[in-house]
Amino acid sequence: MGRPIKLTGITARRTSILIDLRTAGLKQITYAIAPTPKNLAYAARLRLEIIDKHRSGTLRIEDYFPHLQQAVETFDTWADTWLKIVSPNLARTTVREYRNSLGRFRDAWGDHRLTDISATDIITTLAEIRLAAKSFNNIVSPLRALLALAHKLGKTHTDLSLIIQQRRKGQAEGPDPLNQAEIERVLEAAGDWRNYIEAAIYTGLRPSEQIALAWGDVDLVEKTITVRKARVRGIEKATKTSAVRTIRLPQRALEALKRQRAVSSLGERVFIHPVSRANFADTQPPSDAWKRICKLAGVRARHARQTRHTYATLMLLAGAKPAFVSRQMGHANSQMFFKTYSKWLDSEEDWREVAKLDMAMSVTKHRNKR
Repeated sequence: MGRPIKLTGITARRTSILIDLRTAGLKQITYAIAPTPKNLAYAARLRLEIIDKHRSGTLRIEDYFPHLQQAVETFDTWADTWLKIVSPNLARTTVREYRNSLGRFRDAWGDHRLTDISATDIITTLAEIRLAAKSFNNIVSPLRALLALAHKLGKTHTDLSLIIQQRRKGQAEGPDPLNQAEIERVLEAAGDWRNYIEAAIYTGLRPSEQIALAWGDVDLVEKTITVRKARVRGIEKATKTSAVRTIRLPQRALEALKRQRAVSSLGERVFIHPVSRANFADTQPPSDAWKRICKLAGVRARHARQTRHTYATLMLLAGAKPAFVSRQMGHANSQMFFKTYSKWLDSEEDWREVAKLDMAMSVTKHRNKR
């Protein structure tokens, strides 16, 4: 009697055949037919056919095994599952932003099976999104991660996340600090917002950190504030780098905080809305006030975050060490600081280099006269 033929991915059981379809991103499936040599050979051919269709992206597994139809993953069901998987490691505001971002793609493909979404579908949908580069990239980020994990877990035939690896490029808003004259004009026009704006300029706090600052983290005797948290869309979270830092206060920041003490000392928050006296839920009210004040002061319009850049450049031009300023501002690493503020870091050295040319020209001119 000859040795039985070994069929790859096929296992004979007592009354059925086990077909291993893990290569096709599925699982081992029990085929309820007797494991006769003829049926085993048929199961082997069936397995190869399914794998070929999986590789070509044309597989509909329910055509072969109707009972598996309900197990087919749609974009909606996978998006829900993916959010549950990643949520424990994300801030609540990030989860909310991811959910909102995925809503755009739910509208397009929500009831589509993951295996039916094509590269063309993704490219076409993304091309229709009219947003600035940063906003576009923020929306695409969770989609890319969702698709990458789907492929890793065998839920899609191809890794569709690779299609959107290229992020849109945009002109990032670089430092556009106020000069000293502009600072004074803005503060003069600030009215009830003066303490907030002066503290922003002379501490370098992120707006989300400033509206979350509590009096318990301010030490007017030691002239320091401790930055522990931020407030984004009504939710308190860790700082951008998840690190706690201590800022040493220059005199003008200290004076602004002392004045603010008389305004909000009865509450927990340092900075409150100067009109409603309510705590800030987000940075929109200070941002709106900043725009009005700049216009009133006759200062060119800038985003409110330029107060932070103003602090950095003031410190650098005053001779502060870059590493110290970077720590004060809470940068994750000094590399970003040097890249952002290289213009101001290099300015003094640049003039020294120009002076070398002037010196050389002076020497040459002197020699030619002799």
